[in-house]
Amino acid sequence: MINKLLFLIFAGGAVIGLFPNPASGSDAFSVATIPFTPKLKPASSFKLAAVCFAGSDDCGSQGLFNRVGEDEVITMDPEEQCLAEGYSKNICNNGQIVKDPCPYHEDYNKGCACPSDFSICSGEEDGNGQQCVLDGQTYWESCSCKASFVSCNSAQDGVGVPCGGKYESCVCKPNLISCNEVQDGVGDVCGGKYASCQCKDSLIQCGTNQEGVGEDCNGKYAKCKCPDGWTTCEEGGPAKEAEKCSIGGDDYYSQCAPVDNDPCGKTVLSKYGTVVSTEEEFLAAVDQVNLRKEGFIIVMNNIKVTKPIFFTNMVDIKTKNSFRDEIPACKTDARPSLTFDTDTAISLDYQAGKSTFNDLKLINDGGHLFRLSGESGNLTMSNITLQTPMDSDVFYLNLPNLNQSEMTIEIFGDLFIKGNINLEKFTDEAVFTIFGSLMATGSKEINLGDGQFWIKALPEGYDEYPVKPINPFGTNYPLVNANNIKAGFVRFYCPKGGVKSITLTGNGYPSSVVLGLGDDEEGDECPLGIQSFTVVIEGRPDYVFFQGMQSATATFNTTTYPELTVKNATLNVNTPQPSFSRLFLYASTLKGSVEISTADIYDTDNFDVIIKDSKYSGISLNPASYSINEKGSRQNKVYEVLKNM
Repeated sequence: MINKLLFLIFAGGAVIGLFPNPASGSDAFSVATIPFTPKLKPASSFKLAAVCFAGSDDCGSQGLFNRVGEDEVITMDPEEQCLAEGYSKNICNNGQIVKDPCPYHEDYNKGCACPSDFSICSGEEDGNGQQCVLDGQTYWESCSCKASFVSCNSAQDGVGVPCGGKYESCVCKPNLISCNEVQDGVGDVCGGKYASCQCKDSLIQCGTNQEGVGEDCNGKYAKCKCPDGWTTCEEGGPAKEAEKCSIGGDDYYSQCAPVDNDPCGKTVLSKYGTVVSTEEEFLAAVDQVNLRKEGFIIVMNNIKVTKPIFFTNMVDIKTKNSFRDEIPACKTDARPSLTFDTDTAISLDYQAGKSTFNDLKLINDGGHLFRLSGESGNLTMSNITLQTPMDSDVFYLNLPNLNQSEMTIEIFGDLFIKGNINLEKFTDEAVFTIFGSLMATGSKEINLGDGQFWIKALPEGYDEYPVKPINPFGTNYPLVNANNIKAGFVRFYCPKGGVKSITLTGNGYPSSVVLGLGDDEEGDECPLGIQSFTVVIEGRPDYVFFQGMQSATATFNTTTYPELTVKNATLNVNTPQPSFSRLFLYASTLKGSVEISTADIYDTDNFDVIIKDSKYSGISLNPASYSINEKGSRQNKVYEVLKNM
């Protein structure tokens, strides 16, 4: 096989070489044209060289076409040729590709570039896939809108530069308006506002002498009523000059013909509500309340009720005394009674949302008095007496299945009860509050489940109540006499008297007994005075507080180790060395021995026992850290038994 270069031909500025044609399988030559213009050197500078072919043993490391022979040949260096044609060595990285590579040597090129289908993402886009960095700029394989961008509705304007119809955030358009309670918004909503409003379809036009209730919309209202003070004039009929208003099938008049001269009789009080003096009138008034969704009943005298009562709507039941401020002639020491004598165990079934019972005695001698059937609601009572036999309930919560109640019951004035309170399905959000004293010595138990039981400061005007208060006005110490109280949270403001037992369920937030602390709403602290209080604390309390009590005696029978705080008070511990997780004494006296048991004995910044300007009998640490502050000094000790100061 011929493998030697026979000759080189310079023609048209190109080098033409004769090479063997491997396809022919013979020694025939083929002609190949090398597509570049070589840089020619003078003959005197040329080396005699051979051409290097594949398979030869004398090829140099750079692939030079050199061979010493009889004829003079041109030596061509690929690197020099690349340099001569403007190529250079450029290293491409960061996702770059070679731009215009030199055809003679792969290490030389015209520079680096990013792939042509890569692009720069805008500030509203995220880059996806592979990336390429060139001249400090990052190019991505593809771009997409940022995932955090959101679509705005017709009531919103987009913030920032849009991307695919989405924006960085949305803001309400400045021309939006708020719709009132009798309007519906038109279109999309933003921040509770709309582009426009329209009247609700349910609105009605009020009739002759009727008044709209609430706001109007184009002269229509959610409901209509007769003017305040207009009555049905059932006894004497309407006056001749009276105007009439009909609503709900009843006729109301602007004034009635006088029937008596009593300044606090039916004629006068009828403008405040339905006045009843008999069982028939009372039962009819109850029916009207349930039909109208709400109502006012004024009880004029003692009434005996022989049928069970069901209030499915809101109601206010009052007496003459309830109007003593508006009509001084109505003030009296008498409180009418509603006495229930029925064949059923329940006298009064209450399902309403918000109602009041004022200046009354509610009595059932044969069973439960109030059955509460609501999961929420508010029941307010003032100057009230509730009475049932001891084996029956004054309040009884009856809810289906596993439902729980978050009702609020508020008693303004002293509460006298006979019978029990059974509200064991109260949640920790339910609250039973007495603004006054509690006399429940005839009760076996007051069970509020996980609910809260508050006794707060005496109400304003306490000394003006028709029935003489238990405590003289001005002392502000509610008197508490009860047997067994069970709740998730108990807080009594400045109590006097005693409770046989207070049992904490452990499901309050937190589960605590607080006796004598400041009232949250009033911001007052319990004034230290001549008072005494005895209590047995049981169950699972987290905290126990005594404050501002000159003499308090406590027996502890708990299953937990609560924190005990005694501030500005004298506490007699009537249990042989009960255990607590912490003890804080401030300007107080602690009589009796207690044990403080904790595992964290190194936390000296958060002491388990803190005593400031106090006296105590014995405190056992098992183990615990403590701090004593006596006239400015401070001692920190661990694993010791405190002795008398």
